[in-house]
Amino acid sequence: MQYIRDEKPMDISEYKKSIASYKVNDPIYAKTYTEEEKQQQREAAQKLQTRLTLALAKGERYFKAEPGIYRYAGQVPFEFTGVKDLYVDISGCEFILEGTQRLISCMACTNVIFQGPATVDRDPFLSAQFTVQEYDEGAQTLTVKLMDGHVIPQHVYSGGTFQWFNEDGSMLQTAFISYSTVEIVDENKGLVQFKNVACNRAMCDEKVLRPGQIGATGVSGGMAQLIHMNACKDMQLLDITNYGSGMIGLIWGGLGTDVVQRVYNIRRPGTNRLVAGSAGQWEYNGGSPKFQNCIFGFCEDDSLDIMGHVGFLYEQENPTTVIYKSTSTGTPAVKVGDTLSFFNGDDYTRRGSAKVVAVEEISDTAYNDAARQDMIDHYNFFDSLSRNACVRVTLDQEISVQKGDMVENEDSWRPVNAEIKDCYFHDMGCRVLVQGCKGLLMENNLIERSGLSAICIDCEQRDWGEGPNSTDVVIRNNTIVESNSSPYATHFVFQHSGAISVGPSQVYQGVTPSKATDAYKNITIEGNTIRDSQYSGVLVKNAGNVTVRNNTIENAVTKAAGPVSADGEPSAQTPASYYYGEEADYAIYLYACEGITLEGNNIKNSAKYCKGDVRQLHCQ
Repeated sequence: MQYIRDEKPMDISEYKKSIASYKVNDPIYAKTYTEEEKQQQREAAQKLQTRLTLALAKGERYFKAEPGIYRYAGQVPFEFTGVKDLYVDISGCEFILEGTQRLISCMACTNVIFQGPATVDRDPFLSAQFTVQEYDEGAQTLTVKLMDGHVIPQHVYSGGTFQWFNEDGSMLQTAFISYSTVEIVDENKGLVQFKNVACNRAMCDEKVLRPGQIGATGVSGGMAQLIHMNACKDMQLLDITNYGSGMIGLIWGGLGTDVVQRVYNIRRPGTNRLVAGSAGQWEYNGGSPKFQNCIFGFCEDDSLDIMGHVGFLYEQENPTTVIYKSTSTGTPAVKVGDTLSFFNGDDYTRRGSAKVVAVEEISDTAYNDAARQDMIDHYNFFDSLSRNACVRVTLDQEISVQKGDMVENEDSWRPVNAEIKDCYFHDMGCRVLVQGCKGLLMENNLIERSGLSAICIDCEQRDWGEGPNSTDVVIRNNTIVESNSSPYATHFVFQHSGAISVGPSQVYQGVTPSKATDAYKNITIEGNTIRDSQYSGVLVKNAGNVTVRNNTIENAVTKAAGPVSADGEPSAQTPASYYYGEEADYAIYLYACEGITLEGNNIKNSAKYCKGDVRQLHCQ
């Protein structure tokens, strides 16, 4: 289309200055409005919706929203089904959402472009900030005083987690501390009590529960999705800034090349807001996503998760017919013509692959319930991810599989040729996560202060049903500072504890490369600068054709790997369940890999606990 403008990306150095200027005594809203002004904004929104409805009815391919402030009490401003070839110009607009509704919701759309610059905020804000008054460990209660202007959002009453900060706005890295209910103690004084507060001492720093500590309620990952797209193709999101907390994007069942450029999920300057995103900020499933010049920060979980889905094989009826249950939702998880690959769920050795020639959804409720329970029991799948009906699939050739095998769809629901370039990710509880890409380029990104690995190429098939494994991965010219800084990272030692980690969540110790490298192939890690990693700079396991070259790794392994005491020293007291039996205590650590190229890496000033530059174990 001819209307696309090439806007200038946000200057990262200027953005950092806005972070540094944070003041805890600033107001919660950049500007307050009278009730009369709010009503005028709602009326403007209604007029905009009327214009949009007429434009769609006429088949117009260009829609311009006039610059202004639009306030929505519950309606989704841009809700499209089956729309094709539409350019939506929202430059100069501010959208204020008075609930947890989406800004954009698209189903089965093609070639729809949304372009700002535009901003989005929420009123009321979706996170409540407070100062800790008292923590009663015995009673499992946390009493806090709300900051001026902050209220308890409705969704907080049903339980959740916290995020923790210093007075200068910097984020504290700690594991999830959760609660189940909330009680208003004294509304006039802003006193609130959280009940059934759970702090796992093996994984979190309970010191954040001290009097005077600043915290904020989180926003669940599934709530307040700003942008939701299902089964869409060749979409573009350009120049949108989200100030309103919550998840910025959930793209489900992508079918084409989707472009996300100059999209920002950040704190609103001039406010005292601490939380910029929900538990996770962006999830993308399927398609060929292209992220460029984006900024995501201050979230509790992953900044970005690009993923596919895996299934659980429940029964083989005959050599060419299998029944499996998928964890995917929304569009069909399998269709005629797709290629399915089957893996041993315990050691991930490949069983084989075959094409789908027929698909039948099983309607028997009792049968589906039994399969769901097996999924939960066998692989610890979350119940909510196990509710899809089983499907009977006929294959074009015989296959030898068994109950509990993992089923991967090589065609549907698997991202292909993804790109993440020139983005800034910072202050996140977890990582930038990629699961199941066939072709990935991560280039020229800046990643600072990640709780777990800065870049994690993983397959969390056992817990989340996400994958499959990734191939043809290039991680090049990125700068990574202070990774694996959360106490929670101790739980993931050797799982994915490098600043850059590639390999499956499961630890296949003793598995030879010939069995393990079917999964991750053609991995190139080059030209990256890695500083102050709590564990390894680069960790790759169970992969084939691995190249690690021309990386600069400085001050690696700042903390003892494996079981540690509260002060970071080696300890045998940490429960074994939080330690995987191998240390990530070398600057570069390769495990059960083959076809390795190591050259030109500059490893310097390694930290106290670093045992050496490179370790290769079970490699060939």
